[in-house]
Amino acid sequence: MINTNSSIIDEIISKIDILDLISEHVVLRKSGSNYQGLCPFHQEKTPSFIVNQQKQIFRCFGCGVGGNIFEFYKNYYKVDFKEALQALALRIGIDINQQNKSNQYINVKAKLLEIYKLSLDFYQWIINHQDYGVKAINYLNSRNINNDIINKFKIGYAPNNWNSLYLHLKKNFSYEELKESGLFLEKSNGELYDRFRDRIIFPIKNERGETIAFGGRIIEENNQAKYINSPETLIYTKGDNLYSLDIAKNDILKKDYVILVEGYFDVIRCHIHGFENTIASLGTALTPNQGKKILKYTKNIVIAYDSDNAGQLAIERSFSILKDLSKNDNIDLYVLEITNSKDVDEFLNKNGKEEFQEVINNKKLYFDFKLTKILNSWQVDNLQSKKEVFDKCIELLLKIDHPIQVNEMINKIINFKIGNNTLEFKEADIRQRLNSLKYRNNKEEYYKNNFNINFKKLNNEFYMTPQKKLFIQKTLENFNKVKKYVKAEQGIIYFLIERSKAINYIKEKLEDTKFFDEIHEKIKNFIFENSTLEKPVTWNELLKNFTESKEQSIISQILSLDDIDIKSDKLLKDYIKVVKSNFLNHQKQEAKNDIMFMKLQGNNEVISSLLGICQDIEKDIQKLKSEIFS
Repeated sequence: MINTNSSIIDEIISKIDILDLISEHVVLRKSGSNYQGLCPFHQEKTPSFIVNQQKQIFRCFGCGVGGNIFEFYKNYYKVDFKEALQALALRIGIDINQQNKSNQYINVKAKLLEIYKLSLDFYQWIINHQDYGVKAINYLNSRNINNDIINKFKIGYAPNNWNSLYLHLKKNFSYEELKESGLFLEKSNGELYDRFRDRIIFPIKNERGETIAFGGRIIEENNQAKYINSPETLIYTKGDNLYSLDIAKNDILKKDYVILVEGYFDVIRCHIHGFENTIASLGTALTPNQGKKILKYTKNIVIAYDSDNAGQLAIERSFSILKDLSKNDNIDLYVLEITNSKDVDEFLNKNGKEEFQEVINNKKLYFDFKLTKILNSWQVDNLQSKKEVFDKCIELLLKIDHPIQVNEMINKIINFKIGNNTLEFKEADIRQRLNSLKYRNNKEEYYKNNFNINFKKLNNEFYMTPQKKLFIQKTLENFNKVKKYVKAEQGIIYFLIERSKAINYIKEKLEDTKFFDEIHEKIKNFIFENSTLEKPVTWNELLKNFTESKEQSIISQILSLDDIDIKSDKLLKDYIKVVKSNFLNHQKQEAKNDIMFMKLQGNNEVISSLLGICQDIEKDIQKLKSEIFS
């Protein structure tokens, strides 16, 4: 994947039309919605090379090459991506080698910082003057925020006028500079007007304390959005910054833990009561880049998100991100249980510092918190509910690395009671299911932890035997005959881009399921990690992040699919079922292969375990056959 500044790639894509570029080298004729010609990459007499101007891609159905303008340039001139990027950038007047060092780049960044600094001064001047800011001051005072706190957090007010800030700044900055700042919107006639009007202004700062963006909250409840924020600019990327980190970082280092909350008022209220190690993600979901910043200061994270469904989902996403980032370093993620209040701000207003400190003292490790919620969701005398609790417990146990913690959790599960009712889960059943899924998710760890077998050495010896080669060959032959899974995997990727609102549903259904094709799997994981309902991944983002020729070809192939009805729930469910079935059957075949090899080795202990795993997989296959997706 490419790490080059994505704004440069975006600019090149927006300014170079793929049809213009390819027409310089290939004779193209209109054919329906596409343009068609002879492929420049292989010899052919019948045109199989198409260019889609609307989607800005090309594809040859003869040799399989395809992609965007960068991929065409790479293949035509036999250069790598960096050389193609440099050449195409020069075509629109950008020198990549000098871009990050150029005076122009530095000047634009400096201008934006200056615009935001002067804008903050303006908003603060407004709020501190009786004639203009009384409305905002009265609102903040009604929420128990006094002038000292207003000044500490540099809170301001945007007056209820269309162009107050614009008139204030235009004498010092050009039209283009102000437009670039994101602080203004553009009318149809080209005039600029203020983005923030009649709103409390919260400055968003980087770690150095420079103002890089604003968040604005309405004062009176109406039909407007409660919060609006600055758009992303050269100095501000939403997913890279944390509210109040510049103020909180010293206290985080001193106390060696951070309190992570959702909103501006949650942060401010915590600081008022002495919890100055509190910060907020800008939006509900924590991002990997925000996680990296937190882990620079501490590996002890206390999450105090709202008690609604969005807050609970954000806790799970935050844990997943932080766990991935920490790798082999242990992190301690705790969750605060805020009761009788919708958020931290309300709780502190009602109960004060001492009771909040008590909540912190009683914080729960993420796994304990999650397990308690799962167990308490059990509906007594409901068999389906019991099955769901079992599956969710297993899913949670799989995420725990330390065996002692796993043992403690299993004890909690088998001893759990609601009144006089027990779940009656058997430890042997729990461990059998765990072993089965661990083998299926990571054979190397399974063999190492359960049988002290070096999987890599075993695998090397295995591959050298004629028996193993025969097993592998037969397995590949079986799966190569069935191309249905390829279409299903590509179809799901198409849905993820074209119907991004289905991403959470697809994630849930494909939990612990991998795509058979490695590139499909990479693309799927990229979308899962980077797409949100508010900001879904686009085709262009895929094409600029997957720059290998084979990757570009596959993405263009998926993009060219024209027989997928994205409104069809049934089609999506069918794709998911095919992928899950293929994954399970492949795992079953792998387990059978390992059983055959272990028979040659005479390792009966491993054979017994693998037979149980095969039975377990078969149960999942049968369950899938009868499953009706909701």
